[in-house]
Amino acid sequence: MAITHDATTTAAYDSDAQQTIAHTTTTSLNRIMVVGVTVDSDDIVSQIAYNGTNLTQGGEINVSGDGTHYSVEIWYLVDPSTGNNNLTVTLSDSDDFGVAIATYYDTANSTWTKDLDDIYGAGPTQTVQLSFTTGGDNALIVAMTGDSEDAADFRTAEANTNERADFITGEGAGDFGGWLGDKVLPSTGATTIGYTTGGDVTYSGVVVSFVPSGGAVSTAVSDLISPGIIASPR
Repeated sequence: MAITHDATTTAAYDSDAQQTIAHTTTTSLNRIMVVGVTVDSDDIVSQIAYNGTNLTQGGEINVSGDGTHYSVEIWYLVDPSTGNNNLTVTLSDSDDFGVAIATYYDTANSTWTKDLDDIYGAGPTQTVQLSFTTGGDNALIVAMTGDSEDAADFRTAEANTNERADFITGEGAGDFGGWLGDKVLPSTGATTIGYTTGGDVTYSGVVVSFVPSGGAVSTAVSDLISPGIIASPR
């Protein structure tokens, strides 16, 4: 498979509005950086920049008035700077949050295009899973979630899903869980991405797919949200 995972970096913060995380990016060509952020409230991400270059938001679920679900966003940057650089995340207000940074490269193509995104949430459940249909061949599918379990290594990726991060987000009372996973789907079609847990959790999350140049691109966007979750897309 031409699409290759490069590196993952995670970080967690307690009652902060801005933090800087160092991440080292490959020198391989045709790179893409995907950043997942989960926040313990309805605060939103105002800006993410890597080595001074702003990322683009790929999808978000903004959860408010709930108390057991979490706001989650995915941002991305095509052709990020190589080497060790700083990623700065800025929120709309101070809060507990976690960040997962993943970089990839594709040896067969020259650029990347966002395909489509979904937002989702449910619970309590021991199976966190999203059914998803890609709009392009060789799609890179990346999912980020926040859930109510405050233990790392609590989540097990489903078959054919790569777990890149399973970590605790926030550093004070009321910590919660963050998870980042990915998979590559060689041909346009339906798939699932997610994980199972060691106990019931409530969760919310975002999944975004990207296609290398040359693949057909879909403009379809669908929102899959269970009753009771308040989501406010921007």
